[in-house]
Amino acid sequence: MLHLTTTTGALVTRLLFEGTRTVGVEYIHKGTLHQAKVNREVI
Repeated sequence: MLHLTTTTGALVTRLLFEGTRTVGVEYIHKGTLHQAKVNREVI
């Protein structure tokens, strides 16, 4: 099953890596720093 969440008005500050694989993003939304990690793909 695919689960996708879209956040508008966010600023991505960096990509998160494990070795050479991208596993998530770090972003700021409404003044708060967040991290979103994935099991499959980063778009």
